[in-house]
Amino acid sequence: MLDTAKEVEDSHDNKPKYGVKSKLWWDFIPIKNYVVPLLHTLIGIGNDLLDSLRDSVDNQIERISPAESRARSSLTTVEGTINETVAKRDAFDASADGKKLKSLKAKIRVRKQALKKLGSLQEEQQDTQQQADEANIPIDDYLDDVDTFVTDADNGDEITSEEEDNDDTDDNTDNNAAATDEESNTAPPVDDANTAAVTQQIQGKRAELAQFTTEAKALQAKRDKITKRLNQARQYVSRLKEKLSAWRSERKKKDGIESKMDKVLKEVGVEIQRYHGGSLTGKDILRVVANATEIFDAFAKIFKEHKRNGCVLDDDQIDNLCAGYKLTFLLWDGAFSHARKVNPSDHDRNMYTRYVKAAVHCHVAMGCSVTPKVHLMFRHVLHQMKNIEGA
Repeated sequence: MLDTAKEVEDSHDNKPKYGVKSKLWWDFIPIKNYVVPLLHTLIGIGNDLLDSLRDSVDNQIERISPAESRARSSLTTVEGTINETVAKRDAFDASADGKKLKSLKAKIRVRKQALKKLGSLQEEQQDTQQQADEANIPIDDYLDDVDTFVTDADNGDEITSEEEDNDDTDDNTDNNAAATDEESNTAPPVDDANTAAVTQQIQGKRAELAQFTTEAKALQAKRDKITKRLNQARQYVSRLKEKLSAWRSERKKKDGIESKMDKVLKEVGVEIQRYHGGSLTGKDILRVVANATEIFDAFAKIFKEHKRNGCVLDDDQIDNLCAGYKLTFLLWDGAFSHARKVNPSDHDRNMYTRYVKAAVHCHVAMGCSVTPKVHLMFRHVLHQMKNIEGA
């Protein structure tokens, strides 16, 4: 294994790839003894499923206030605005104006460096603008601001994608000239013999700097309109997400659906470990798996009794949702039960294969991601059941 790690490092400029470490933590343990930690894997998969169900409840079933409903709608709209504005910014950068602005910035930078070497330019100081504190703005007023922002789309100037044939040539010429200027503008010793020459050189650089700055200012203003709107949209998204998270946390503490779900789990001996980030530990996940039928039947009843007005899911769809999660837990239980067997037979391995394929299929169908733990169960455990003594 150490030879493999060294080979991978050498073939990728000393950068380990595909999870191969440069050195094993315990290199005295034979690689054949490294096995998938089944309980740890079950904890991860079980918590992913429960988190997915909670998200579905929060997004589709839980009763929410009109303000929260409006905030969710605004969040979706503003996220769409971000995508549109990013595309508009990229289109400007790729346009003739965008390329010209980039070239002018390079010229301005070189002229400033030259004047600095000639001792004619002082260090510039930029003022920083204080951001407004929005924490105490009433949520209805804030949502009004978001609506105004979204509806007040800045059409601005149309971005032209037409480029003259010599645009690229001009850019290269500008860059080459800039490099030549930077190399050649070393400040000469100042004395009576060259004072006039230095003064003339400074005046020339200042004139060029003023010209390029004027040209760049109008182009920069176009781009600033786009980037300002993009920054505003990102600030709105950040604040809306914070507010939605706060509402959800408040419901958990009160008598919302998620708090009722926790009560069902406690009835079968499951404890929500707050110090563990709200996720379940190994013994608690095992209790969920062992009582999956009872738990998810109770969840379905709660969801139907307390669903929001205008819920997108009817009672049959809620039953199907809970039945899907129940089936997924039961299939994973079957897969882990066969994986834990000592000296598994061919029948055990065949049954494991059937269970794990069905479990992964249902796992993805419920909207959960194929995490590394799911991948281990799907691709590697069967091999270990066949090739590790005692499995």
